[in-house]
Amino acid sequence: MSKVVVLGGGSAGWLTALYLNKIFSTIDITVVEDPTKPPIIAGESGGVSLSLLYKFLEIDISDWVRSTNALPKLGGKFIDWNGVGTEFTHGLIDRTYNSYTENNFLKTNYNFILWALSNQISTNDIFYNSQLIKLNKLPILPTSPDTFEAIDTIMWHFDSRANAEYLKNIGIAKGIHLVEGTYQTSTRSDLGDIESIVLDSKTIEGDWFFDCSGFSRLLLHKELGVELTDYTDLFPARSVIAWWNEDVELVNHTRLTAMKYGWSWNINLNHRVGNGYVFDPDHITADQALEEAESRFNTTIIPVARLNFTPSLVKEGWKHNVIAIGLSSGFLEPLESNGLSQVILQLELLERFWNPNSNTNIQKRMYNEYFTELMDEIINFLSLHYKGHRRDTDFWLSHHYDSKRTSDKLRDQLDGWSNGSVLNDVKHSQIYGLESYLTVAQGLDLINSKKLKNNLLDKDFSNHYSELKLYIQNVVTNSLELSTWHKSTYEK
Repeated sequence: MSKVVVLGGGSAGWLTALYLNKIFSTIDITVVEDPTKPPIIAGESGGVSLSLLYKFLEIDISDWVRSTNALPKLGGKFIDWNGVGTEFTHGLIDRTYNSYTENNFLKTNYNFILWALSNQISTNDIFYNSQLIKLNKLPILPTSPDTFEAIDTIMWHFDSRANAEYLKNIGIAKGIHLVEGTYQTSTRSDLGDIESIVLDSKTIEGDWFFDCSGFSRLLLHKELGVELTDYTDLFPARSVIAWWNEDVELVNHTRLTAMKYGWSWNINLNHRVGNGYVFDPDHITADQALEEAESRFNTTIIPVARLNFTPSLVKEGWKHNVIAIGLSSGFLEPLESNGLSQVILQLELLERFWNPNSNTNIQKRMYNEYFTELMDEIINFLSLHYKGHRRDTDFWLSHHYDSKRTSDKLRDQLDGWSNGSVLNDVKHSQIYGLESYLTVAQGLDLINSKKLKNNLLDKDFSNHYSELKLYIQNVVTNSLELSTWHKSTYEK
């Protein structure tokens, strides 16, 4: 029986252990947690992939919601990103839209969304979740006074530490071993594999080691020496001040406010509100960032966490018998809930390329190549958000006039959009989807709709748009009020 050791708990560590336990039920799994280092206060926003993973793991979502004080999330509202006073919404791209357009009147929705953009129709008008954000409703239909049926997969805001604790309890109940101790060093074989990790309390041997030690990166980077690629040029906002308050507002989305030197998040949970300011330390100090946030949001802030990080990724996610998952494999910034999405993508790659009973070079090579491609996509999408028309500080100016702030691939996309050319790059579908790219690009006024219309020639989907609007209107009219959902969930 293969022995697997997961170094580090938190959401990444316990999701890794639970996932491996599910797909390889015969392996022996031990999670090592350091009791002196609780999970960081981060990762309180999860995408659709998290909901789908929990379903795969047979986690009772209703119980999880109450245990983690979760609230539904349908997307993000972006404030001031295209200049002070602007706003756009990136709503969850509903899966029923894809099936509806493809099955009812289109062989593909690609030409339809291009037609909509060329006619300056907001993407918010063709995805019902964006409209539900405005109305504070959920894509859930009441089937009886006490029964609700979701017509779409929902994202969530949740308490990150409560989430880690919940997953830990499930893991222990499933026979996953828990060892508490502080990591000291590792022992290595002549071939370079890690044979054991030495804690302050005991030594744990294993055949495979998963590095979920977060920013410490204890195994893959520090022990095996895997190099990091620094992406500070693309993501200069690399310092964080986080704070909580108790003035909870029942809202079904994340608020993301562009600041003078970065951006701020606002995440409402059932029991508190999580906030943070991700800022560029080359332009302002932490005290200045705090002062700006207090002024912008008209509140007194008592920070619950301060964090500095280097936006970076490992050059190899798998080396010898060690695979890094989550923050230990890299982190760019928290925009668009990409942290947990990265974890889940890596777990999917494990199922495709990893086998506890083998360790071939081709397996490692394929895993590392796919991991790099997926992270390149995340880099591209996150970078896009900074390419609007805000120009009021050096921070925002640098994103437009400093060539180091834009990757070659994104530069090509921006040039294409300005010339009315939108390519359907299939790689986009792996994480965020073409519709998400175009929603953000439209919100930032990056698509030349006039030139796009000329390029589309005589294509006309106005009848289909009218049909889709009627469908959306029916969904929106019959959807559940967030307050009704909250009452049925938390006030029983």
